[in-house]
Amino acid sequence: MGKAYFCGAVDSRIFPRGRDISHETAASESRHTLIEQILALALEHIGMDVAVLAEFSDGNEVLRVIEGDSVTFDLRPDAAIPFQDSYSRRLLEMPPKGLAPDARSDHRLRDVEQSPLVGAYIGVPVTLPDGRVYGSLSCLSRTPHPLLDERDVKFLGVLAQLVGEELERWEEEVVEERKRLSRIRQMLDGGNGFRVAFQPIFDLRNRAVVGYEALSRFTGGPSRAPNEWFAEAAELGLGVELEVAAVQAALDSFDGMPGDAYVSVNVSPEAMTSSSFLQAISGKAEDRLVVEVTEHARVESYAELANVVLALRGRGVRLAIDDVGAGFASLRHVLRLRPDIIKLDITLTRSIDTDPVRRALASSFIRFADDIHATIAAEGIETGGELDELCTLGVGCGQGFFLAEPGSLQELSLQGLGAAAPLAATGS
Repeated sequence: MGKAYFCGAVDSRIFPRGRDISHETAASESRHTLIEQILALALEHIGMDVAVLAEFSDGNEVLRVIEGDSVTFDLRPDAAIPFQDSYSRRLLEMPPKGLAPDARSDHRLRDVEQSPLVGAYIGVPVTLPDGRVYGSLSCLSRTPHPLLDERDVKFLGVLAQLVGEELERWEEEVVEERKRLSRIRQMLDGGNGFRVAFQPIFDLRNRAVVGYEALSRFTGGPSRAPNEWFAEAAELGLGVELEVAAVQAALDSFDGMPGDAYVSVNVSPEAMTSSSFLQAISGKAEDRLVVEVTEHARVESYAELANVVLALRGRGVRLAIDDVGAGFASLRHVLRLRPDIIKLDITLTRSIDTDPVRRALASSFIRFADDIHATIAAEGIETGGELDELCTLGVGCGQGFFLAEPGSLQELSLQGLGAAAPLAATGS
């Protein structure tokens, strides 16, 4: 192995850097664990004290993954060792390449600062499947290891090949993850890529618009449902930022919102308890704001969330529990948070005029809402029959495509759907 191995065209694209990868995915976490297992296998089979995966970068050997006794050898993840002081350079350029059973007496290592700490060394290059050099895989021992030989070098070479294959897969994941991060960041930095649509919420007793639910609509690629965009942002550690940006966009429309209509925003418990959310709503007609917590939102601490809800109520903000009836989580939210508005999920609303089971369950929620002095609202009203049945049951408010589809405030105004505007004839 000549000097070209160290000084040649080493690919400069950034590879995963230990556990410092920002927004590390479950897949990359799994790959990191697999590489740790490969290093542990090397230690067990060869009988050494510490194994190291290092990356060659900008004239340095940078330690990326360390398994075993790192303290004795003073090894730290992401520490950079200049090539001229690197064991790998010394031992992989001169025979016996990659092998120093007695490192303290090896003439190749006399002026290396770390040599007094190392009794034995074995190392091999790590090459990616496409031929690019990544770095080295090495093992060190506190004491000399006279039994080390070429068979151990070959075994370590097999493990290095496995590591190289994992790194290539990992690199592909990191590149893809950066693309995903870039998409979300562009939305956050420039405000482009998403807009807010508003779906009117009606008082079903007098057929007037009382509020609007703010719905995010993503205009950039790839084409997919809004919840998938928010899920991706959450996976990348940007979920709260995207939620708050959507809330800010919705609240910026207050000036164009007719009458005393409220705006309802969907917010996760994590976002609701964040300082950025509280800052975003500050001074924004908070008495006309409703915060919706969905059935699908996981609550880490109900005590913390309840305290935030109490503080929000003190500022005039109301709380709604979304998707009630869709699952057990929404019932827990209702019991623990005592909402001002209970929103019946579309699974209860759909065909409620022909399904006695749905009708009975909806009736129980209506009675419960009355008992706790909450407003009941139905989502997903799509037929005149559903609307008539909900009115008969005593549901106070509702929304759905049968009443009005989401749109901009300007579009809704042109349709005559401002606050206190009568609902178009339904035949009911």
